[in-house]
Amino acid sequence: EFTDESVTLNGQVIETKDYYLNSSKVNEQDFWSSKYNESPSPRWNLDEPHPELKSILPQLKLTKRRILVLGCGFGHDAAYLAQQGHLVTGIDISPEAINAAKEKYSNINGLNFELCDIFNLDSKHHQQLDIIFEHTLYCAISPNKRKELIKVWKRCLAETGHILGIF
Repeated sequence: EFTDESVTLNGQVIETKDYYLNSSKVNEQDFWSSKYNESPSPRWNLDEPHPELKSILPQLKLTKRRILVLGCGFGHDAAYLAQQGHLVTGIDISPEAINAAKEKYSNINGLNFELCDIFNLDSKHHQQLDIIFEHTLYCAISPNKRKELIKVWKRCLAETGHILGIF
């Protein structure tokens, strides 16, 4: 079992580090930009789409969908989804991440990247998306912002939209 504060394994409660709650900067642009400027690259950057996304997507047999990738980072997952024929928007708060994504993937049709705080999305995204792809954003934000993230998902998804997540 687990909560935001601990994990219980074989009856033993193990408290988890309050990494994000102690950092008031975790929801700010500069915090994430500094992570994307680290060398070597941030540990979550696989330099390719997540292997599970590549594995599961063909099984889903999706027709062309409007997909939003919040916290897209360097854009690998967003690019892969667009290469499969979907209309994809990747959004990140870090200018470094968005610039790198645009530099690497600007030639892919149906792919757009936007620099934006996901908690302040433009209303053009409201009720417009068929799928929101979730890979790392939920765990990257402060736990006290997770309910707000769910509200963002609900605002952005069309009535028949879905979350596709790799956790």
